[in-house]
Amino acid sequence: NDEVLNANIGDAIVDFLADSGVAFRVVGLESFKRLMNLANRRVKLKQPKIYSRLVKVKAEHIKKDILNIINAVKVDLNCIAFTTDMWTSVTGTPFMSLTVHFIDKDFVLHRFTPYVAPFPARHTGRNISI
Repeated sequence: NDEVLNANIGDAIVDFLADSGVAFRVVGLESFKRLMNLANRRVKLKQPKIYSRLVKVKAEHIKKDILNIINAVKVDLNCIAFTTDMWTSVTGTPFMSLTVHFIDKDFVLHRFTPYVAPFPARHTGRNISI
């Protein structure tokens, strides 16, 4: 059915956007629309702003899942480390991420990156310090 197809395609596009770091505007490009139309004429694409919101919702779910994992294992932890990273995509968009690291009681390293988002400006020392 078309509703299930569009829901599955929508989820796949959200995953693609979240994983690849490409600009949300990609889904609004005529070439992307043609590609999706060739793949399946029944696919109805959403506006880039909708996909941006859906990626944020997915990120919130991931953050909650990670907090639940940390709460479940915190008895076995001595400490948790957080690191950040910043980079510029091939399209020139600056991004910032947060990664959570911890070693459990069995000495297994766990790493999660619950937060990746466009940085609102070039990532110069001055902009980062604000």
